[in-house]
Amino acid sequence: MVTKPAEQTPLSILYRAHLAKLASVPDGVFNVIIIFGKTAGAAISHHMDIDKAAAKNNLKQVSLELGGKSPPVIFDDADINVAADLALLGILFNQVKFIISVVNMYKY
Repeated sequence: MVTKPAEQTPLSILYRAHLAKLASVPDGVFNVIIIFGKTAGAAISHHMDIDKAAAKNNLKQVSLELGGKSPPVIFDDADINVAADLALLGILFNQVKFIISVVNMYKY
């Protein structure tokens, strides 16, 4: 696994790498790249041996992560205080889909 953390938060992933080392994860299994995003992105997307990144000269299959961490959809007719509380709970407990289902169940 190769991971490149955001420039603003490299210490959290470096701590995970340290924990992996303490847990006897073999060298080369968990790799961290500390570099600016544009530099790393250009190198990764242009490299012909990397299967899931694309650039101008090498169209490949890609996976996109859109929306950040657990973005809820809150409609205009929602009670904003309830929606904000439930969105927070959903992010903290990684249960956004469940919470939205509960809200929809009690709405009618």
